[in-house]
Amino acid sequence: MESAAIDTLLLPTCWRVAQTMIALRRIISRTARCGIGSTFDDLALNVLACRAEGAGVAGIIVNRCEPSKAAEVARYLGAASDRFGWAAPVLCAIPNGDPTLNQPSVLDLETQFALSGGELLVGQQHRHRRFSHYELVTTSLPGFMSKLKRLRLAASGADTCFVTHTSRSDIIQALLGHRAMYDSLERQTKEPPFAGGLILTGSSLHDPLDDFAHDYIKLAKMPVLRSNLSTAHTLQAVKAITPKMRATDGERVRSIIDLYAPHLRDGLQRLVGGSASEAVHRQTHGRAQAPAHAPDPMPGDAGATAPAMTPAQGRAVQTSLSAG
Repeated sequence: MESAAIDTLLLPTCWRVAQTMIALRRIISRTARCGIGSTFDDLALNVLACRAEGAGVAGIIVNRCEPSKAAEVARYLGAASDRFGWAAPVLCAIPNGDPTLNQPSVLDLETQFALSGGELLVGQQHRHRRFSHYELVTTSLPGFMSKLKRLRLAASGADTCFVTHTSRSDIIQALLGHRAMYDSLERQTKEPPFAGGLILTGSSLHDPLDDFAHDYIKLAKMPVLRSNLSTAHTLQAVKAITPKMRATDGERVRSIIDLYAPHLRDGLQRLVGGSASEAVHRQTHGRAQAPAHAPDPMPGDAGATAPAMTPAQGRAVQTSLSAG
């Protein structure tokens, strides 16, 4: 079984995925974002594309659900599948996990800002760090220091990325000093580690950093980026970033595996019945391989069966299930 996620309603994309699955001779398990209105439209278009190309749809996986709405969405989509003859059961609904998983990493920010001549000034060892939220700083120095103190006392905001203009050397020094204070507090108390960052806005040509501020930044123990964009365009660029899954980001990869694996394992069991290991065994040994020249039949068609896995594919699925 192969899974292909469609996050767009562009018709050519749906058809290319369906054609690819036919070329690979795989039944598709459609993955849809959680919801009812647009999700239904997305699924209807994808089922149409798959059927036009002769690709079978084995089931529906609902992604990124609010836990309180998962059962309701699965029930509605299951009813829609029955009513419109998709013959595709809802296999599982995957809840939202850690909200920072959907936030861009420092590496994503660095890649985005490089398009405008920006760069990561310091903190290369923190490229996989993610922030819970971003906060624009335009207040006075005393106001900013009071805010940092309130955040520390409330044990919150340690993973905030602050955004300010390069002309605000006072704010830059204040945040770097606040970060240094955390080193001392961590040794003396149980303060959570500082996991924030700083984005400097403004053109490097027209808004250069003061020399002394640049020297302090070189010593910073946190990521500091320069966008080389105006403040408004910087915030727009951050909002427009699509976070990337990177193999080198081991912590995020493991978090996603831990979130998805139990639900996908249950979905596989529902699809073929029995335990996960029994399902893999049946897919590997219990059915003959379909002829290479014939397209996979649609679920619900007479005599429709899922194509058999090769032994290598069966071992790969078993390994992934065990790892989860």
